Amino acid sequence: MSLKNRYPDFTNFLSSWLADPSDDMLSDDRLAVNYIQYGIPLPAYDRLLSQGKSLLQEKPFPWQEIAAHANRVFKNETYAYHWLEKIIDVFENNHPKK
Repeated sequence: MSLKNRYPDFTNFLSSWLADPSDDMLSDDRLAVNYIQYGIPLPAYDRLLSQGKSLLQEKPFPWQEIAAHANRVFKNETYAYHWLEKIIDVFENNHPKK
């Protein structure tokens, strides 16, 4: 089963907000914050965070698929893993208002 089928909300975020940002000068962190502040409903936020955390637990880690969805080039699996951890941290630290 593809990454998109297993993690539809998270791959949608990667493909729509990170792969082709409207402002190339923004960091990935800022793009993630903007996504949350744009008005993501709480249930969608919860699914997104849950899917992102589950993705971090995948064995083997699908770093090349993540790179393709996010339109990023990672040196190796470790770089991709740490990048994804950072994105998940941004989501956790910018919880939308209930």
